[in-house]
Amino acid sequence: DQTLANLLLLSRSEWTKQNLAVIEGPDTAYILHDRGSLTLLGAVDDIVSLLPLSPLVTGVSTRNLHWSLEKSTLQFGSTLSISNQMTAPSADISILHGTLLVVHRMNGIG
Repeated sequence: DQTLANLLLLSRSEWTKQNLAVIEGPDTAYILHDRGSLTLLGAVDDIVSLLPLSPLVTGVSTRNLHWSLEKSTLQFGSTLSISNQMTAPSADISILHGTLLVVHRMNGIG
């Protein structure tokens, strides 16, 4: 319950201009808000999950993930974008509208 509460704190409107992360063992969680983007640094085969926290997250694009997205729409509660794999030492994620939780699990840590 505490971990979930900490993750949801990142989605609060007063933090939209901040680049904040929650780190727990091998997992690092980030929040993207409207027109947000993020570059993850890691290794090939690291796991990346994208979880919509708003009803819709639109314009979702990814680069260097096994299952790539290009201007896609993700719905709250969808499992479409979980447990993806990095195909390079860095991966890019961007959105146009909504709130997206990004969880990066680094292999070999923890």
